[in-house]
Amino acid sequence: MEGDSGLFLVSFLFGAGVIAFFAFNQFNQPSFEASKELERLIRFLKASDFRNRRVIWRAYAAYTAILLLIYFLICVFFTPPMRQAIGFVVPGEEGEAQSPVVPLMVSLAMVGLAPGIRPLQQFEEKFRRVAHYFSGIPARLVQGCRELRKRSLDLPRDGSGMLLPDADWKRLELYRRHGEQLVDDPRDFAEDLAKILVYRSWILKHDVCGTGTPTREGIVRNDREVEARINRLVQNLDILSGLHGDEAFDLAAGSPRTVWAELATEADALAADVCAMLVLRVEHGLIAPDVHAVHGGENRQLEEAEARLSAFLAGAGQWVDHVALVSRLWTRATMVILPLAFVWGVTFGLAEEGWPGPEAPLAARIGLDYAVSTAMIYSLAIFIALSLHDRALRAEHPAGRWPNMVTEHWTHWMGPVGRLLLAAWIAAVVGVVALSVARTSLASAFHGSYWTMMVGALYSQGPRALVGPVLAIGIVASIDAAQAGSRRARWVIFIVTVAVLMLLAPALQALAIQYRDAQNYEPCLLRFDEATCAPFDFTGWGRLVAINTEALTLVALKTAGLGAAVLFVCQATLAAGPRGVAAREAAS
Repeated sequence: MEGDSGLFLVSFLFGAGVIAFFAFNQFNQPSFEASKELERLIRFLKASDFRNRRVIWRAYAAYTAILLLIYFLICVFFTPPMRQAIGFVVPGEEGEAQSPVVPLMVSLAMVGLAPGIRPLQQFEEKFRRVAHYFSGIPARLVQGCRELRKRSLDLPRDGSGMLLPDADWKRLELYRRHGEQLVDDPRDFAEDLAKILVYRSWILKHDVCGTGTPTREGIVRNDREVEARINRLVQNLDILSGLHGDEAFDLAAGSPRTVWAELATEADALAADVCAMLVLRVEHGLIAPDVHAVHGGENRQLEEAEARLSAFLAGAGQWVDHVALVSRLWTRATMVILPLAFVWGVTFGLAEEGWPGPEAPLAARIGLDYAVSTAMIYSLAIFIALSLHDRALRAEHPAGRWPNMVTEHWTHWMGPVGRLLLAAWIAAVVGVVALSVARTSLASAFHGSYWTMMVGALYSQGPRALVGPVLAIGIVASIDAAQAGSRRARWVIFIVTVAVLMLLAPALQALAIQYRDAQNYEPCLLRFDEATCAPFDFTGWGRLVAINTEALTLVALKTAGLGAAVLFVCQATLAAGPRGVAAREAAS
């Protein structure tokens, strides 16, 4: 039997290794459509090229963990000894051996069979899209490119030096004069041309603000493609404008205005690609725009070029990286929730639940159960709330944008906050109900009682799940306060959220107790077995509260303390992050 267990463990670990190797290749597959900023560059880039190595490994670890969890759950379902080890007992399965074939079959099916079945492939794509989304792929590149597109290089109209050849200064002036007469938007056209020529000279030729870091193959190939397109565009504009003393020549059969409009469109697309390449270089440490050396004498042109480039790129990748901020907030909130819930379950779990008899489980088991169930209530709600809030912040249509809860009137944000609260509550309810049903013995599934279990779990656990969405709204309001630069609003949000949680949690717990005692049944969220509590003999809410005073007090303290800890960490993250710095600068 021990030999079978050892062989099963080796097979299980080998299957996990296969899944991890498969995850690395799958993670690099794009999960997004090519936007305007990416459609010409994406063919040379993998998903891992969009962010720096540290962020990519973190996102890959999260994606791999999801696949390994699915692998583990499938192995549990097909392996009776694994089910029995975690408390799932089905009559007639006791004593069955662990087959080492099961993990191998599951891992090979996930690697070889799942990608060929469209529904399973779509299922995997959703997890990959979530991992890419929370690591800023491709949002950081797209948003950074759009930010740079709005900025101006502020090059002088009649300038010289700054590592731009005299011929390029002459081109810029000549192109501007023709554009003012023949292009619909001459200002944008001139700015696009300035960015294009600057990129060719400063980045491709002189490596201004370069760090000497080896360049990735995808970026090198894109640079070659972009440089070839720049040369073609400049050649056509030279001919069209008569730069070399020749008479201006029409490159097509159409009118000069038509030809110039076509080249202006090409310049607009090329400028977008140039901005995207600048963001990529900053992301991978190829350019250090905030640190440049002081040169003198013959290098004064390099010094001025570095200063111009630093001013142009300053903060372009930080202020727009809201997706990374959402990821940090959710990760740190979860890292606070899990250990605190575990410690609370070990210390006060039995007292809070009022365990009726001496056959109580081990304290560590209750602590683990508390950690999992609390994460279901809070982490899911925070995830949904932050995702919807981020989506609303980035909405292009004004009607869909998120109204700031600090700066705007309450009538403007009450509707969006209500919808956000409802969505987060539904996610938390689904999580706790699924967890409550899953933790009940699988034997119930063979007696057709799943529907009764789900209804009981919904009535018993659904109201208590509301505390997670309330905390999530507090975090969203903290983000709005950070964007508004209001320290007072931050403290008000902290105090109000903790107070609401302290009052709301025992009321919801009392509702759950009342339902449990009325039904004489508890599909318990906080226990692994099927033990039920004897009903209390009470009449009215006063007696209910009197009998359960200790438990309700503990619930209030636990919820308020957990909410305060999570809000403190999130507000500290906002204050220390780039948006917090920007808010303080705006306030001063």
